[in-house]
Amino acid sequence: MSAAGAQDHFAHNPTAEANREKKAKALAATAAGMGYRVYELKCVGGTVADADRRNRVRRAAGLTSAPSVETWARALGLLEARERMLPGVSVCQAPGCGHAVRVVITESGKNLEVDPFPHPDGRVWPKTTKDGQRAVVIAGHETPPEDEPLFRQHSRSCPSTAHRRPSEAPRCSECGQPLDGVLAARDATYLSHPTCDPGGGGPDG
Repeated sequence: MSAAGAQDHFAHNPTAEANREKKAKALAATAAGMGYRVYELKCVGGTVADADRRNRVRRAAGLTSAPSVETWARALGLLEARERMLPGVSVCQAPGCGHAVRVVITESGKNLEVDPFPHPDGRVWPKTTKDGQRAVVIAGHETPPEDEPLFRQHSRSCPSTAHRRPSEAPRCSECGQPLDGVLAARDATYLSHPTCDPGGGGPDG
């Protein structure tokens, strides 16, 4: 057996396969816990930001060395499977996306798509009210509740809006009118106009 063949055999023997699977599961679980999506951790064709996020996940998972592309591919497959197995998920219909989303109902009765897992930058808080579960959208100037799972609005991470120009800013989650383009590009927590009434009254000025 040639040296190259021996190396390939070693890389794919049962012990190596089991180790690779163990790492992939750890990476997938950690990425889900950090709220990352598959398209934010791309190995092939990814960006510097993707690589930075992968490094954060690797360190949080307790791995001291960089996983192989094959291991990451397995991890991302497991992460995507985790998303799609969650109860109540649907699929984003935006061109170029097609990834899993959760649809929540805001206090004003409007549907809002959020990423499946809680996220550190999340500003959408699903809570149980007398009318059932309603999503409270926490504006940038408001303090989010502590120790509550907060979700990121899907438009903040969706591949179809990743390169949106400031003039094409997202719309307010309450009144539906465009948000300020500069603020939307600068602040990921800017989801609604400060003057919008969360109770559904729309902008007051």
